[in-house]
Amino acid sequence: MSARAALLVCLALAALSACRRTGLPGMVPVRGKVILEGVPLAGVEIRYVPQDKTGRSARATLDADGSFVLTTLHIGDGALPGTYRVLVLADIAAAAGDLRDAEKAVPHGASRPQNQAGSAIPVKYARPELTPLRDEVDDDHPGYREFVLTKD
Repeated sequence: MSARAALLVCLALAALSACRRTGLPGMVPVRGKVILEGVPLAGVEIRYVPQDKTGRSARATLDADGSFVLTTLHIGDGALPGTYRVLVLADIAAAAGDLRDAEKAVPHGASRPQNQAGSAIPVKYARPELTPLRDEVDDDHPGYREFVLTKD
């Protein structure tokens, strides 16, 4: 391999590495905690769905103490600026994929696979059209959030 080709390969790898670390421009770090009736939730997913449906969703799995750090593309990179509907999903496997696609795939009024009756987490927190949880993410609102869920 010529010196010029080797230099081009090195530059390309460096550029890819830099893109992988930085993610999308303008990302805002978001972390927090989710509590249901005074008890931290663990092992469930929190998902931020853009309200305007043009952004990207962000998600995290809640730790044992109910805490989370949002991820959009790379672990812990945060969320893009915008207004979000916040979902808490009891069945992470059933919630995999993009919610905008899931909303199109499930007829209006049909039950979705996550947060079924009998789940400790009420269904309203799993449905974008029902969730009372909202969040504004921008440079003026980075940092810690606490979501307190109720069973009613």
